[in-house]
Amino acid sequence: MSRTEYFVFVMDHTHKDIKEMGRRIAELEQMVALLEKELEQKNKIIVQKDKIIERQNRTIEQLEKKLEDCASKLFDCKNNKPKLSSKWSKILLAIPKAVEEGLTWNDLMRDLGILDPQEQVAVMQRFFITIDENGRIPEIIRPLPGIRELEGIDLYRKDGVNVRFAKIVREDTLKAAKSLDVPKPTEDGQPAVEVPRAKIEKQLKAWLKQYEQWASSWKTKEKAESFLKSVGNNGLKRLVREYGFDVVAEVVGSNADFRALFGPFLLKLEGKKVEVTSDV
Repeated sequence: MSRTEYFVFVMDHTHKDIKEMGRRIAELEQMVALLEKELEQKNKIIVQKDKIIERQNRTIEQLEKKLEDCASKLFDCKNNKPKLSSKWSKILLAIPKAVEEGLTWNDLMRDLGILDPQEQVAVMQRFFITIDENGRIPEIIRPLPGIRELEGIDLYRKDGVNVRFAKIVREDTLKAAKSLDVPKPTEDGQPAVEVPRAKIEKQLKAWLKQYEQWASSWKTKEKAESFLKSVGNNGLKRLVREYGFDVVAEVVGSNADFRALFGPFLLKLEGKKVEVTSDV
């Protein structure tokens, strides 16, 4: 084989080897591209799984916190010791003081700025057993056991008054009062009526203030009229039953605002006229 033929032979095979190498390199590049694509997809899956795991961990933490809260509340309920915020602590501390002032539950709630009747009852249920084993509201409402601040304090619903108007009393005082609760008759044979004018006046002022507050806005005017109707049909009736018509009529008649607002209901209630006294 001549040198020329040998050179041609070598170049021919070299060219074939280069083409083969190029083909294999192209194949390898395709394989690398496929592997990179698969790796990218797997990385996306891993990222998604990490996000899912992160969300699950957050959910687990939230559930664990809720579980701790529920366990704490369950413990408090079992021990009848509610966890008190500053609001509840303020109310709890005010109850014993109300005993000394001779307040009803409604009086205390109004002094604390709680005017809504449903909220007043809800607050009471926070501290007292308002339903007995027969599903009824008892005459003497006892505090929940375990509340040290309320030991020896009861709510007394004299003559079955609305639970909101139960009087806050000491247990020992109530027992003594009930044992001596025999009203002395007057000359005409009727029970003597105590005249707590200041207390009646305080209640009437509270009703008047609430009515005027709601009546001052057109948004709550209907609520004001509904409130006044409830006072006229229920509140005044309670006062008359507790203190006597003549005493209530005297207090209503002593104030022009009282006469204008409560007079018509009082007339309708007993069929008597409210005596009008001159305003000073």
